[in-house]
Amino acid sequence: MSKLDTLLAMVDSLSTKSDRIVSSICESNDLIGLILEVNGSIAAADSEIDTMTELINKNNICLNEFEKTPREILFLGLQSSSQSALYQRNKLE
Repeated sequence: MSKLDTLLAMVDSLSTKSDRIVSSICESNDLIGLILEVNGSIAAADSEIDTMTELINKNNICLNEFEKTPREILFLGLQSSSQSALYQRNKLE
C-alpha cells in the first residue's frame, strides 16, 4: 500500500466517524426535544395538582368551620326557612 492509499483510507475513516458524530448529534437533539416535551407535560400536571391541593385545603377549612357551627343554629335556620315557605304558601292561598 502506498502512502496515498493510506491517506485515502484515513480520510475515509475520518469521514465515516464524522458522519456518525453528526448522526448522534441529530439523535441527541431529537432526544432533548422529547425530554423538553415530557417536562412540559409534567409541569402542567404539577400545576394542576397544586390547584387541586389548594381546593382541597379550602374545602377542609370550610368543612371545619361548618362542623364548628352549633347544630341548634342549623336547626333554627332550617326551621325558619320551613316556616317562611309555609307562610308564603298560606299567603298565596
